[in-house]
Amino acid sequence: MDTKTAAKQNDMQPDATPIQVSADIPENERWLFDNPQTLRDLEEALAWSMTHPADDSTTDAILKRMAE
Repeated sequence: MDTKTAAKQNDMQPDATPIQVSADIPENERWLFDNPQTLRDLEEALAWSMTHPADDSTTDAILKRMAE
């Protein structure tokens, strides 16, 4: 099939370069998508963190207890 025929089938300009988009997952993050429960747990934790802002008002007390 020549490029003009392909362009007509894809509703593209004859001199256009087709681009194929893909969603690539980095190798070091693939484990997350291979484990659906882990992904759900992470999404739940992220949602929780959005409604519970970080607060270090008790950090000193916690560190003191840990040192004992």
